[in-house]
Amino acid sequence: MKPIFKQICVCLLSAAATLSATWATAEGSPDLLGNDFISTGDKISVAHRGVDDVFALGRTFNLNSAITGSVHTIASDVTIKASVGNSVYAAADHVAISASIGSDAFVVGQTIVIDAAIGGDLRGAATEIEVNASVAGDMQYAGEAITLNGPVAGTVALSAEHLTFGPDARIDGDLILYGAGSANIEIPNHVISPDRVIYRTSSQLVDQEFVEPVGEHMGTMGLGIFYELLVAVVLTSLIVIIAKNFTSSAYTRAWQSVLASIGYGFLGLSLLSGSVIVTALTFIGIPVSLLLVVVTIVVVFLGYWMGSYFIGARIWLAARGELPSSLLSVLLAVTLGVMCAALITSVPILGWWLAMALTLFGVGAISPWRGRRVNS
Repeated sequence: MKPIFKQICVCLLSAAATLSATWATAEGSPDLLGNDFISTGDKISVAHRGVDDVFALGRTFNLNSAITGSVHTIASDVTIKASVGNSVYAAADHVAISASIGSDAFVVGQTIVIDAAIGGDLRGAATEIEVNASVAGDMQYAGEAITLNGPVAGTVALSAEHLTFGPDARIDGDLILYGAGSANIEIPNHVISPDRVIYRTSSQLVDQEFVEPVGEHMGTMGLGIFYELLVAVVLTSLIVIIAKNFTSSAYTRAWQSVLASIGYGFLGLSLLSGSVIVTALTFIGIPVSLLLVVVTIVVVFLGYWMGSYFIGARIWLAARGELPSSLLSVLLAVTLGVMCAALITSVPILGWWLAMALTLFGVGAISPWRGRRVNS
C-alpha cells in the first residue's frame, strides 16, 4: 500500500470533517439519543455519564468521560482521555489515546500516539505511530515510522520504512514484516526470538491485504476494511444525491414494514439467482446467465449500501427531526450508516446473518415491484 494513497484518503476524511464543522455549528448539534451520543460540530467533547456508544464528526473530538460502548469518530484531532468499554474506530490527522480501550482499536491518521492498554486487536495505518502500552490481541499496522514500546500478546504484522523497538517492547506471537528492506531491520532479542520472525514481500502486502493465518479474529488487514468503507460512503452518497427522489421513496418503503422489505428482498434475489440457473441450462442462454450473475452481484452490493444509508438516515431523522437533504448532510448520514452497518455485521457468529438481513432490507426497499405495489 503506497503511503501517498493512504495519506490522500486520510486528508480527504479530515477535510470532510473540517468542512462539516461550520455547517454543524450553524445548524446546531444533537446530543444524547437514548444512551448514545451523536454529534457533529467544530469542537466535540463527551463529558456525559452513562453514555453507551459515541458517533462524532467534527474538527476536534475529546472523550473526557468513560463510556460503556464504542467510539466512532472522524475528525482532525481525536483525544481519548477516558476509558472505552468496547472498541474505538477513528480517522483523523492526529490521534492520542491515553485511557484504556476494552476491545479492539482501528485507527487511521497522520500521527498516532497510544499510551494506554488496548484490550483487543490494534489495526490501521498512519504516517507515524507510537505504541507505549500493552496490546491484548494482534497488531496490524502500515506506516512510514512505527515505534513499539509495549507488550503485544498476539501476532504483529507491520509494513514500515522505519521500525523502532523500545525497552518495554515484547511480542508473544509471530512478527511478520513486509517490504524488501524488512530483513535489515534490527530486532532486539528481548522483543522476540529470531525463529518467530517472518518476512514477506511488498507484493504480498498489496495483493493479499495482510491476509495471514495469525489469529482467530485477525482476518484481513484493517487497511482493506478502511478503504472498503471509504468506497461504500462515496458510491452510496453519489447514488443518494443523483437519485434523490427514488431513494427518498425507497426510504419510506423500507421503514413502512421492515419485515416486508426483507421479504421482498429475498424474493428479488431468489428470482435473480434462479434466473441464472435457468438461463445457464441452454448454450444460447449462457451469455445471459453471465450477465445475470453480474447484475446479481451489483444488486447485492447496492442493497447492502442502501440498507446502510436507510439506517443512517433513520438515526439522522431521530437526531435532527428531518431527513438529510443537502450534499453535506447526505454525506454525513451515509457515513454514519456505513459505520453502523460495519459495527452490526462485525458481531461474532451473528454478523453474517445480520449482513444478509441488511442486504435483503435494502434490496426489498429499492425493488421496482415493491414500489408499484405500495403505490397502487
